[in-house]
Amino acid sequence: MVKMRWMFALFAGAVALDSVELTNGCGIEEPKCGCFARGAPNAAGGAFEFEFLWWRAENHGFSTALSERSDGLYTTVDGGNSLGSILRVQADWDPGWRLGFGWNSDYDRWDLFLNWTWYLNHNTSTNIRSDLSIGSTSTDGYYPQWPVADFTAFGPYRRAYGSWKMLFNAIDLEVGRAYFATPSLSFRPSCSLRTAWINQKFISSFSQALQPTIASRQQFYGKHNWWGTGPRVGLESDWKIGLGIFLVAKTSASLLYGKTSVWTTSTSQPFGSTEIELDRRFVDSFYALVPNLQIFMGLGWKRFLNCGRVALSVDAGWEANIWWNQFNLPVALRTFAAPLPTVGNQPVTMEGLTLDFHVDY
Repeated sequence: MVKMRWMFALFAGAVALDSVELTNGCGIEEPKCGCFARGAPNAAGGAFEFEFLWWRAENHGFSTALSERSDGLYTTVDGGNSLGSILRVQADWDPGWRLGFGWNSDYDRWDLFLNWTWYLNHNTSTNIRSDLSIGSTSTDGYYPQWPVADFTAFGPYRRAYGSWKMLFNAIDLEVGRAYFATPSLSFRPSCSLRTAWINQKFISSFSQALQPTIASRQQFYGKHNWWGTGPRVGLESDWKIGLGIFLVAKTSASLLYGKTSVWTTSTSQPFGSTEIELDRRFVDSFYALVPNLQIFMGLGWKRFLNCGRVALSVDAGWEANIWWNQFNLPVALRTFAAPLPTVGNQPVTMEGLTLDFHVDY
C-alpha cells in the first residue's frame, strides 16, 4: 500500500511539472513570471518605444563638378581633353528619431505596433582651388556637372559649392509575434504596411571665374520628391548572452509603389552683366515601384519588473537603410537642348547609430 502511494505521488508530481512546462511555454525556469519571448507576457498591455538616430546619408548620383588638372584645354565636345577628378558633396552626420506605440494582445500573443521615423540630413561642401589665382586665365579649375555644358563657356571656376538636403519620413503599422526557438534564442517575425516619403534638394554653384569670357556665376537647383506605400516584412532576433544582455539583429524589406516628381533649373550671370538669366528648366514625374532594405545589429539589455508585468529594454547598434531609385533628375544632352530623363537612378543610403528604449507594460 505504501508502495502504491509513492507511485501515485511520483505520477502526480510528473503531471504537475508537465503542466508547469506547458503553462510556461518556453522551457525557462520562471513559471510564476510566464517567461515568454515578448515583454509583459502574462497579460494584454501597452508598449512604448523611442529611438534616437545619429545617422549620415548620401546620394552618390549627385556629382557637383569636374576638377580639371591638365595642361590641355578642357571641353565637353566629343574628342576634347578631359582629365581630372569628380567632386561630390561629402556625407555628414545629423540626428533623427523614431517614435512608436503598441499593444500586446492575449490572442495567440500577437502584438500590434505603430511607429514613425523622422530624419533630416543636410550636407554641404565648398572647394576652392587655392593653387589658382583670379585673373590667371587658366584652363584648370572647376567645371559644372549640372547642366552638362556643350561648349567651354561654362568654366573653369576657382570656387565650387555643393549642397544636398534630404527629409525622410516613414510610418509603419505592423503585426508580429515573438517566440522562443531555444531558451536563449527568440524570433519575432512581422508583417506591416509602410508609407514613406523622401524629399531631396540639390544645389551647385560656381563663382570666381578663371576666364574673362565665361559667365561670372553659374547655379544649378534640383528637387527630387518621392512617396510610396506598400507591404513590408521583417524579422527580429534576440540571443541571450547573460546578465540580461542580448545580441540583437533586425532586418526588413519592403516594396513601395508611389510617385516620383523632379524639377531642375540652371541659371547664370553672363560676363559683364548684373542680371541672372535662366538657362534650362526641366520637369518630370512618373509612378514606379521602389524597394527598400533595412538592417540593424547590436547589443541589448532587458529587465523584467513586477513579475513580468513590466519589461524594460535598451538596444544600441548599427543600422543601415538603402532606398533604390532616388535620383532621376533630367540631364541635358551635350549638343541638344532636350533632356535625358531618369539617367541617374541611384539610391539614397542612411546608416549610423540607433539607440532604442522600449517599455512593455
